[in-house]
Amino acid sequence: NEIEDLRKSLHNVINTKFQDIKVPVSWCALSLKLKRRKQSLYTYQTCFKLAKESGIKDEDDFKAVLWFLHNRAGTIMYYPDVEGLEDIIITNIQLVFDRITELMTSCFTFKNLDSSALEEFDTMGMFTESDIRELSKRKGDPLTPKRLV
Repeated sequence: NEIEDLRKSLHNVINTKFQDIKVPVSWCALSLKLKRRKQSLYTYQTCFKLAKESGIKDEDDFKAVLWFLHNRAGTIMYYPDVEGLEDIIITNIQLVFDRITELMTSCFTFKNLDSSALEEFDTMGMFTESDIRELSKRKGDPLTPKRLV
């Protein structure tokens, strides 16, 4: 039976792949420390300090764990090559999705369909800076317009 053979093959591949992933204990310790602190954003240096406390000794290893947590585990967002975000580690990914949802609903409701925001988003794929600024007026919001633009 082809379907049963496919299931067995997929099962073997999945089991093999996950068994081959070896994650250093210090990386797991940092990931747990970030999760337990319930903070949404960290500066690079603050997060590096926590990494040192977790057993990560040098910056190369720290960059490797950031890459792993961003690209493989998906538990953080870190963009070292994006201006304005190069010093920020986002540990509450839901915060980013909430802001994007709020931007979309505030810019693209029926009452705002004539707005320049819709035109700019349609042609450039970007929100206007004024819309982002309006959304970020909330007191204590860690995602400032500079970080969102």
